Amino acid sequence: ADTHRAFWSLRHTAPRFFGTVLVLGIGLALAFQPSAPLAVALLLVTLLKLACELSVLKHADTDSDRWTQLRRTAALQTGALRPVLAVRLLAALVGGALLPFAIATGAASTTLAVSAFLLCLLGELAERHLFFTSVAPDKMPV
Repeated sequence: ADTHRAFWSLRHTAPRFFGTVLVLGIGLALAFQPSAPLAVALLLVTLLKLACELSVLKHADTDSDRWTQLRRTAALQTGALRPVLAVRLLAALVGGALLPFAIATGAASTTLAVSAFLLCLLGELAERHLFFTSVAPDKMPV
């Protein structure tokens, strides 16, 4: 069904859902076979996905008096849902960037790789929670 919610538009949804597939797929492959190329791929995909996700936050601080759907979504994520956003960012940055960087620079261990995957999984679950709880429609359906 077409919900007419700006935050759930294909432009915002496609990178999130396909990004989750890539992050968790590469993360799982890395957990089973730690290697520098997989670690670099996970790092790059994670950072790209985070950039897409965080782009909605630019709507939080605007000079306009008009409260658009995306502005309300950004206000929810930086307000009431801030702890979930913090978990999402911390898990993604540690599991999807810091640990893969360590693996890529020579600390390739199974423990680090499994930890990276588990943190990526936690981060993606937090992101999905934000996706469904921070959407703000213009009005309630009749």
